[in-house]
Amino acid sequence: MELFIFLASPIFATLSSLSIIYSIRFLDAIEREPLKPIIAAFAWGIASAIAILIFPFSIGNYIINTLDLDPNLNEVFGTIIDAPIKEEIYKFIGLFFVFKTFKKEFHSLTDFVVYSCLVAAGFQFIENIIYLWGTLGYENDITYYWNMQLTGRVIESGYMHALFTAWSGVGLWFYKKSTKIKLNFLFFVLIAIGLHFFNNLSSVFSSFESSNSIAAINYLGNISYAITRALSIALFITLIGFSVIRDINYLNFFIFEIHDQNLLEKPQLQTLKVLSNPIYHLLARYKWSWRLFKLHKTSPVSRDIFNSFSKYALSYSDEYINYEKKERKIILSNAINLISNVST
Repeated sequence: MELFIFLASPIFATLSSLSIIYSIRFLDAIEREPLKPIIAAFAWGIASAIAILIFPFSIGNYIINTLDLDPNLNEVFGTIIDAPIKEEIYKFIGLFFVFKTFKKEFHSLTDFVVYSCLVAAGFQFIENIIYLWGTLGYENDITYYWNMQLTGRVIESGYMHALFTAWSGVGLWFYKKSTKIKLNFLFFVLIAIGLHFFNNLSSVFSSFESSNSIAAINYLGNISYAITRALSIALFITLIGFSVIRDINYLNFFIFEIHDQNLLEKPQLQTLKVLSNPIYHLLARYKWSWRLFKLHKTSPVSRDIFNSFSKYALSYSDEYINYEKKERKIILSNAINLISNVST
């Protein structure tokens, strides 16, 4: 059984990470990110997890020593205080390196959220393996404890790091957009730390044995853990929805700009109408989603055209701050030519 756990743990951790990566990439409705920076973001997430093991620091130990508290509280303080602060800071550092290396790929808010989630997935990949392999240290009931970690951490909570670190991505987006004050990103990093803190605090409380003396704490932990998880998911869905709507707004603005040129005839206007459907743009991200809804048979515009048009739309937006008026005119002209070629 030990050999099975040793070999199977990385496989399950990989499947968990891949599911997160694939899901997050699918939500990038306008511009699907290239593979190279995606791999780099995942690798930096792994590096940030390894960096914690190599360069540890403990605020919890400092508090215990300063206040002369019970040393047995070290593990509790490590989970509640050290983990949220250290992990979110190291993940943000990893995200920042990805941003500096692939700055040209960081455009809209959605991109920042996507890459922050990819860093989180890499971090959680290492963390999942460590916890799964950690069950090999038990003398009895190894299979039971491994199943507990597999179901509780890898399957049920495999996405939690992404819910936290996504807000660091928002902070980095504000950092990029800010012209004067660059410290406003710290507020969003603190949100990531705060959500992580309340998640861990609730988890610790709910793990206390439900004896008469601490039954209330155990109950409070279970309730607060459910609330914290629900709140983290709700905030993440709101963030994703807001960022995708922003991208769709760029698409609509670009379509209006093309329409206002008054250069399109009736067949071309029909093509433009089809290209204005944001659901089609979302489903055009992958071949399987395009074919699943049989759009390869029903759509008058091919999947590749949707992808090309969406890139023009985002390139025309304010997120590409380096583009001048002449370059925008070229993008507009290229999009009109694309529509004309499709409509002929």
